Amino acid sequence: MAGERAADAGRFIGLGKLAMVVAAFLAWPIIATAEHHGGDRFLPYDNCAPCHGAALEGAQYGSISAPSCFTCHGNRWGGPNQSPVVDPGGPYSGDVNEPLTLDASGTIDPEGHPLTFAWDFGDGSLPLPANPDPTAIHAYDAIGTYTVELTVDDGISSPTVVLFDVDITDPNAPQGDVWRVTTTADPPEAFWITIEDHGGVLVVLKDDGVNPVSLALGMEYTGVIFWMDIWMDPLGNMLWGTGDTYFGNINRTAGTMVGVVFDNAGGFATFNGTEL
Repeated sequence: MAGERAADAGRFIGLGKLAMVVAAFLAWPIIATAEHHGGDRFLPYDNCAPCHGAALEGAQYGSISAPSCFTCHGNRWGGPNQSPVVDPGGPYSGDVNEPLTLDASGTIDPEGHPLTFAWDFGDGSLPLPANPDPTAIHAYDAIGTYTVELTVDDGISSPTVVLFDVDITDPNAPQGDVWRVTTTADPPEAFWITIEDHGGVLVVLKDDGVNPVSLALGMEYTGVIFWMDIWMDPLGNMLWGTGDTYFGNINRTAGTMVGVVFDNAGGFATFNGTEL
């Protein structure tokens, strides 16, 4: 009788172990859909590839260990993958022809995925292709405000694009009522003018950074401006009508100027000016 009871107990224990194995087998698809990361993040095993040549690590779920040595490209447990939070740094300003460092190292990815950074500097130069370095160094060869496009990619979500401005100035530019003027002449011209008002008569100093500063005289009235280049003979006498004449509109609120320039040979071109 005692032997029969022992046998029955053994069968009961055996059936109990079998039930536990079956329960574990049925529960495994649910348990195995989560990967444990630092105790609070769970990624589904969708699109996961097991580590090759590496021992499986166990993340304890009750009495069953779920393997966690996987490279996962799925979603966060309980929600979709989150895009990177991009911090482009800044604000940025610099000088003409001086290297400027742009630093987006404050960018983070909520799931900790590796990121790549691609830069378009907004000046027509070749963009910097995607790479893991969050910094970029670039030099601008002209003054102005440039809109930089930074693209950050976590390899899962659509790339995140952020735009920001970079202000470039020239420390050697003249001071005062200064404008940067460009023309469509052949060849094109680019120079600074400094406007001085002497009782309604404008003295305009022209500086292209190469030739000696030249002189012009003109007038400004209710949004209209003109000036005429004046050349000096070897004796210091002013020669009228031998230089270019500029005629156009000036908007001092917006800091813009646009018009037409006539040369002494009868040719003409357009010009644009920006207040510095």
